[in-house]
Amino acid sequence: MNNRINLNPYEVLDLPHDVATEEDIKQRYRALCGLIHPDKNCHEGAREAFEYVSAAHKELMNEQRRTIIVNIINNAHDRAKQEMKKEFMKSKGLNESIKKKLLQQRKIKLTRITFAQAEEAKQKAEKNKQAYRKREDDQSKEEKEKLKKKYQHEKEWNKGVDDRVDSWQSFAGIKKVKK
Repeated sequence: MNNRINLNPYEVLDLPHDVATEEDIKQRYRALCGLIHPDKNCHEGAREAFEYVSAAHKELMNEQRRTIIVNIINNAHDRAKQEMKKEFMKSKGLNESIKKKLLQQRKIKLTRITFAQAEEAKQKAEKNKQAYRKREDDQSKEEKEKLKKKYQHEKEWNKGVDDRVDSWQSFAGIKKVKK
């Protein structure tokens, strides 16, 4: 289970998602590391904070992952705009600065919710993948056990073939031929 509070790497590094470049990400990461690195900061939460920032940096340095993250943020912002547009229509007495502040709060909230849902879905998929792997392993072990039992049965059967043939031959009155 991921114990990170904020799963949005841009927010962790305190960078704007729409204009931050790879160089901005590197510089911000270095600046934060200088403050929170466990070797330089003796606070008990320094290691956890450092890992938190390092994970955000690692995600944003992956170009494909960064594109996905920006799309997640943009979709959450679009939903926030749509929701607030509906709410602003109902309450016409709000001034523009209050509307902007409410919209920004809604964007942050929906972005965090979206990242939390994505993380939950990722964890669920991993859990399902592990369950599937376990089921496959169990089936494989079961198949091996069946083959082993079949082999043992055939082995026991073959051990008794000579006795059964001898018994039948003596019953039928056939003389045994030596090989």
